[in-house]
Amino acid sequence: MVVKQNDWIEVEYTGKLKDGNVFDTSKGRETLKFKVGTGMVIPGFDAAVIGMDENTDKDFTIPFAEAYGPKNTEAVEIPKTSFKDVANLEKGKSYNFMTDMGLIKIDVEEVLDEKIKATVNHPLAGEDLTFEIKLVKILSPEEAKSYEDALIAQHQNHEHTHAHQEGSCACGDPDCECDDDCDCSSSDDDCGCGHDH
Repeated sequence: MVVKQNDWIEVEYTGKLKDGNVFDTSKGRETLKFKVGTGMVIPGFDAAVIGMDENTDKDFTIPFAEAYGPKNTEAVEIPKTSFKDVANLEKGKSYNFMTDMGLIKIDVEEVLDEKIKATVNHPLAGEDLTFEIKLVKILSPEEAKSYEDALIAQHQNHEHTHAHQEGSCACGDPDCECDDDCDCSSSDDDCGCGHDH
């Protein structure tokens, strides 16, 4: 059985830059699971796994156009309020930020009173990427369904936590920065905030 479009698969991988430096690896972590051809990974990675057999290895290089695209060189203006967590933005420095769109790299070109001028890219934009992968498994339909259900539940739980953060609920999440007072209604018996209703 070989990998085809819409299969759920499990892979081990190591990603390297042209100079041989490792930028990411699954070693020492969980394997990567994704649904082939659905945009869960970069296009070149999706294309490379098609036709692979279980328990086989493959090395391949993805040109930047099929990875994170070309490097943007045009500066944009960004309000300083977008960088509340950074005490002092400096001209000529680079900063990485996690956003709803994923990881971005900001190269500061100019610092003004209320805003900055910077180029914005994915940290790997403009880079050709080499991967060494091993196809560990093609998930059975039952395994794929179970994994999809777990992802959906995780996503719903994440949304629930954020809803409570907006409502100043002490939800009990160790990563949550909400206030100690719970604003859940008395009918929210399963809100997960740890307060008795």
